Amino acid sequence: MWLQWDESQRKGFVLGYVWGLDRGFHNGCLTLQVSSSPDIMDPSKGPDLLDDPLQHCESKVPMFSKEVAYYVSQITKFYETYQQDQDLPIRQFFSQLEDSGNNKTLEQIHSWYHTP
Repeated sequence: MWLQWDESQRKGFVLGYVWGLDRGFHNGCLTLQVSSSPDIMDPSKGPDLLDDPLQHCESKVPMFSKEVAYYVSQITKFYETYQQDQDLPIRQFFSQLEDSGNNKTLEQIHSWYHTP
């Protein structure tokens, strides 16, 4: 599917994916905070940052700090180089490029995908 898209569609996908992932995490973290702390809306209850479920949750949000063109290029190179991996979902591929340390090379992603 990816290789059939033009550059504009690929960029749109990357932007939408990163934005949607960020929004989904943020909304999920807000829901967690509201459900885990009934006093969350009371400003007189000064937040304890060490016990703030929102901050803890949002620290886990996947980060993609590189330019959109980087991700488009990496995904394209991967699917062109490893045609036998065409069934690897883009979302799983994306998780390997995340800033928190996964950020694997294309060869490492290929090896990871084929590890039993």
